[in-house]
Amino acid sequence: MKTNLKKKIKCYWETRLPQLRYSKKKVGTKEYYDEIEKLRYSCHYPFLPKIAEFNQHRREKVLEIGCGIGTDLLQYAKNGGLVTGIDLTENAIKITEQRFRLYNLKGELRTADAEKLPFLDNTYDLVFSFWVLHHTPDTQKAINEIYRVLKPGGKAIIMLYGKSVCYYFTLFYFDVLKGELLKMSKQKLLNKHSEYYDNSPLTKFYSKKEIESLFDIFDFVRIYRYNDFFEKYFSKFLASKLGKIMTSHFIIKATKVKKSSDEK
Repeated sequence: MKTNLKKKIKCYWETRLPQLRYSKKKVGTKEYYDEIEKLRYSCHYPFLPKIAEFNQHRREKVLEIGCGIGTDLLQYAKNGGLVTGIDLTENAIKITEQRFRLYNLKGELRTADAEKLPFLDNTYDLVFSFWVLHHTPDTQKAINEIYRVLKPGGKAIIMLYGKSVCYYFTLFYFDVLKGELLKMSKQKLLNKHSEYYDNSPLTKFYSKKEIESLFDIFDFVRIYRYNDFFEKYFSKFLASKLGKIMTSHFIIKATKVKKSSDEK
């Protein structure tokens, strides 16, 4: 059953890669990708360059899980990172390869499963994944794999869907007002309405406590919500409170600490 679900997830995202709809310019040109990049960081996710630390990992080995069309991975490469990108879909890797050639940048790109990373233990300084791991059946296994491939002292920067006002409103609207929960399970209802393209094979949402459990294997973990929209218009205190209530994602920064001399 899990294998069939993974195939459905792969088929769904093969034809629904995020960001492609951002630009109306000629597909595959620099103008096309430049517009996608501009809109991603100026409009859709202006907080992302800061959170992802694009300019802080020069000469470090960086792995992105779920690289999509390569927009974020490209930023690490532009800033001197030694990058590797994986995605479950062949289409994502094909587009990212073409994009890296267009910008004359180097990167290792391959189709792979987040739950079974094809890399040796203790390989990467940073593992980054943006809104991806809540779509894989065994998220815990994927996080354990991230821990395995990180070097001692390495960091993971992960973003996952969180249970927020938007999450509960979705349930209320389609359950109470539309009566859909009488026809399907809560998980199927969330799958149906949580993505831009609708009818996702699997979309999970987490509470902070659930995320703490997922990342229990790591030594130092920071879990928070962040949205710089609120910081533009409200005090830092109020922005923090609104972010916790309204922001529909969690940012997780987790470190795999170096072993002490006594443990070696």
